[in-house]
Amino acid sequence: MIAALYYSGQKFQVSPVWAALAKLTFNAYILHMPLVYLFNWVPAFQQAAGPYELLAALPFALVLSFVASFIFYCLVESPLGRVTGQICYYVKI
Repeated sequence: MIAALYYSGQKFQVSPVWAALAKLTFNAYILHMPLVYLFNWVPAFQQAAGPYELLAALPFALVLSFVASFIFYCLVESPLGRVTGQICYYVKI
């Protein structure tokens, strides 16, 4: 489906919120597991009696993953992308 949309040549209007989330999705995927391991050390989650207590933390973990991925994007990915873009421009890779 992605290839069909890409090669169709049509322009699609996308909400800026979706565009920002799309840029952060891979970083959130990479960073969510270390955050889950950090949650394992929280005493409230170690004493959870069932799955519903753990599911209550899911939205918080999701938001925290995207906040961490936004910080990672601003401090690491975007600056490195600009540097490598300049290198590729001058070297003609």
